[in-house]
Amino acid sequence: MTLCKHIYLQIVEQRKELLRARAESSWKKENFKDENRMEAANDAASEADADPNGKQFNTFIDALLQESGKSISHQSVLDEMLTFLVSGIDTSAITLQFALYFLAKNPLVQEKALRELQNIFDAAGSTAVTPDTLQRMQYVEMIVYETLRMHPPVFFFLKEAGVDTPLVSSDLVVPAGATVIMSQRTLHMDPKLYPDPHMFDPERFSSANSAERHPFAYIPFSAGMRACPGRKFAMMSLKTTICKVIWNFQILPDETYEPELLWGLSMVTANGMRIKLLKR
Repeated sequence: MTLCKHIYLQIVEQRKELLRARAESSWKKENFKDENRMEAANDAASEADADPNGKQFNTFIDALLQESGKSISHQSVLDEMLTFLVSGIDTSAITLQFALYFLAKNPLVQEKALRELQNIFDAAGSTAVTPDTLQRMQYVEMIVYETLRMHPPVFFFLKEAGVDTPLVSSDLVVPAGATVIMSQRTLHMDPKLYPDPHMFDPERFSSANSAERHPFAYIPFSAGMRACPGRKFAMMSLKTTICKVIWNFQILPDETYEPELLWGLSMVTANGMRIKLLKR
């Protein structure tokens, strides 16, 4: 752990030096205290800033350093980095395991997803997963959405009212400064919004069905200005992994297993997750 921390802090220092060099004179050697620091900054740039079109862009670390100026310590940047990484990895892993579990329990859904992938890959002439093929995986995306409806890994969030806020269709008013706890899983399991809510049905998120639903009736990534910044990345990574599993394996249930939900900061299982994979 100490070694990892040391490496992360080195990366932060390199990015800070790189930003300083850009701001002063765009890659002049005299802006660095010595050649080793210049080489380190150039290594960081080549790894993080490369773009197929040669366009330069900032990293997440850059955004933290630029936003905070000199007021943020390297340790604080490290803490923000780890929070971002752990939050994204943990929640995506939980969603993936529940998606595979539901696919194992619903073979017809799995077969429909496989047919979609066959059509997409046949049209592309390749089984490579690209931004274009990912965008065309509409049914796989619906599987992810339905998984997040039934088992959002973060099942509640808190919001602070900035001003006195009247509740729709009620005489109640949330006073400014009050903290409101909202449970998206409770919302997602409302039978008025989602008939037979305990049934896994990706068709709930077809274009036609989604058009009839209020946009705030489905909020696995929260909503508004504080919504999850990693939503697009999470969807891309989940669709990529699920399509690879479906394409290479038939997913079968373990008939002796039932998940035991464990409610904490995230909704996980107390007894792991068990499925069977049969190579196609």
